Amino acid sequence: MLPAAAILMDVLPLLQVFEAATDAGAEDVEAAEPDEEGASSGFKVFTQPTDFMQVYAALEGAGLEVRGDESALVYVPQSPVEVDGEVAEQNEMLLDRLLAVDDVDAVYSSFV
Repeated sequence: MLPAAAILMDVLPLLQVFEAATDAGAEDVEAAEPDEEGASSGFKVFTQPTDFMQVYAALEGAGLEVRGDESALVYVPQSPVEVDGEVAEQNEMLLDRLLAVDDVDAVYSSFV
């Protein structure tokens, strides 16, 4: 897993977000996970952790809606592993059990 910074944006035209993000030094822009109703929930802008605040400030300075409470440093898997069926259920149960431990703050995985 590589550390990265994810800045969450509200729904805007992709080209507008992409141009502002890359001009600010971001590495990638992708669609965020849809909300509960299946509607688009904006974009994730990825950058190096050291560039997080610079890119964040540049996006805000460009007048884009940045969801600051959801933007954070994250770990991005270098080699995502696709799992399904019983293996996916076992992985989910393991993650749930780990997160239930009081001393565990976060759990990261590379399966999708």
